[in-house]
Amino acid sequence: MGLSKFEGICKGNEKDILYDVTYSKEYKGKGIPIIFIHGFKGYKDWGAFNQVAPEFAKSGFFFIKFNFSFNGTNKNSPLDFVDLNAFGNNNFSRELSDLDSIINLLNRKFTDLIDLEELTLIAHSRGGATALIKAVEDDRIKKVITWASVGTIKGRMPQLDMIEFERTNVIYIPNSRTNQNMPIYYQFVEDYYINEKRYDLINRCENLKKPCLIIHGESDETVPLMEAKQLHKAVKGSKLIIIEKADHSFGAYEPWTTDSLPITLKRVISESMKFLNS
Repeated sequence: MGLSKFEGICKGNEKDILYDVTYSKEYKGKGIPIIFIHGFKGYKDWGAFNQVAPEFAKSGFFFIKFNFSFNGTNKNSPLDFVDLNAFGNNNFSRELSDLDSIINLLNRKFTDLIDLEELTLIAHSRGGATALIKAVEDDRIKKVITWASVGTIKGRMPQLDMIEFERTNVIYIPNSRTNQNMPIYYQFVEDYYINEKRYDLINRCENLKKPCLIIHGESDETVPLMEAKQLHKAVKGSKLIIIEKADHSFGAYEPWTTDSLPITLKRVISESMKFLNS
């Protein structure tokens, strides 16, 4: 099946947002649009994400993935964290704004290719929190699928002396893959407490009245399985699938140098498609 893929720039509120789209040129009719959301220390081309996109496109889905504008990469270096100042100034308000810009882009640019009444979010790791909050707030979103999502935002707050954090204005998170010390500035904490009710993920999810699939790895070393179970309990009518022996990235890693997919990630894709087609 012939696939079309192209990359573009979406104007965000503060910075440009790099995105790419994959869809089938041979599919008859308008495809279901899927927006894929990466996680913390991630980007749209991380690991096997470029192999994930065509799997959905071959089944008639219109798959768009994007980089959060403050994720530390830029349009000239989309695979490297070259802008650590931006990374340190990222927060959930900016991520939610970026996601809104991408939804507006779909409504503005791709209406001839997609069925906007079927808009779906698929989100990995911390991106799951952004997706779930947006799904509660935005009627344009019809379904949500989370892959290894966090179940709490407050639980992801830096675990240290907040008085000292406020005084120094920065903490550093090591990135073992790139050997970089990634800054997080105190504005992240300020954004959280300004929006504490909005970011209370479990309470917000109790108001999510849309089909929701929660997929989590049994052996997730980054986000405990208990958080997926808490989300499942909060989102009434949601479906929880636990992937046996799967880690946080479902067998993928960076760099991913083959065209094939890990077995556990194939299962994640299969379950996601079953949910979307049900």
